[in-house]
Amino acid sequence: MLDPSHPQADLILQTAADSGKYLARGEWIYSVVSSEHSPALIAKAAWHGFLPMFSKREDLVLLKLHRARTVLAPQSVHIGRQSRKKAGHFRLSTNEAFDEVVTLVERHTFTNKPGDSWLIPRYSELYKAVNRLPDELRRGVRFHSVELWHKKSGKLAAGEIGYTVGSIYSSCTGFALKDEFPGSGTLQLCALGMLLERNGFLLWDLGMEMDYKLELGGQVHPRGKWIACLRKLRDLPVSLSSPDADATAKELLARTSEQETAEGSAQTAADDSLTPTAQILDMATESSATVNPLGVSEAQQDDGVTNGQAKVKARKEKHCVKQ
Repeated sequence: MLDPSHPQADLILQTAADSGKYLARGEWIYSVVSSEHSPALIAKAAWHGFLPMFSKREDLVLLKLHRARTVLAPQSVHIGRQSRKKAGHFRLSTNEAFDEVVTLVERHTFTNKPGDSWLIPRYSELYKAVNRLPDELRRGVRFHSVELWHKKSGKLAAGEIGYTVGSIYSSCTGFALKDEFPGSGTLQLCALGMLLERNGFLLWDLGMEMDYKLELGGQVHPRGKWIACLRKLRDLPVSLSSPDADATAKELLARTSEQETAEGSAQTAADDSLTPTAQILDMATESSATVNPLGVSEAQQDDGVTNGQAKVKARKEKHCVKQ
């Protein structure tokens, strides 16, 4: 358990990314929820390659560093015929309805059973608090909402919450009204991929491996390659902006002849690791020495994790007394 206010949290996260130390079950670091300290910890974690999530049951911040990460060069997103066919009826936006997206995620997205969504309004406030941090604490990390609107009804059909770190966009969680707007979730992802490319993002982080992510064109790479690539791209700032409000997703999905040629070449090269995604990840093959910029000993790092565990234990004991 990591104390969210520990002064060496940065080095603890870096050490975990480099060696796997401190990772529970090989992938997780847990921390108590603190409105004062969690936003800065979330920004640090994202900057170090962790995906910041939450546990409602334990009321914890969950920082996940996957053993393998699914990533995609935005220009390589696979756009199916059905998505192109439906795109004219929808438009894509960013940061227009953050709270509504969170509400619909909570209502329609679950892990094991309805109602167990890990993202709820209380926790989304911590994401928004990251955006209000001073620049030196935020480190270029910014959380966003992405919305797919049905043009005729004005209804929010699909959307997601994600964040940017340099020239990387990471998807956290999303929703789609599949019964009312079939295919809207896939369309939202395809349109987002094209928007990321237009904005200049070099890599799209999709998190854990899932079939639909592979169908989009995602490729799975080991943790070490993900971390190395993150460290190269996190200091290349790119901004996520919305398309024109009058434009439809169809216009966003339209490819130039050069893009179509590049997509065809990428599909042809899929078996020999020459796809744009593989090329970007290959930038990370150069090894770099692990550094300890603060000169902090392992004992001091261990103390930060131990103090966090003690705080959680004390809080649980207090909760038991109240019951």
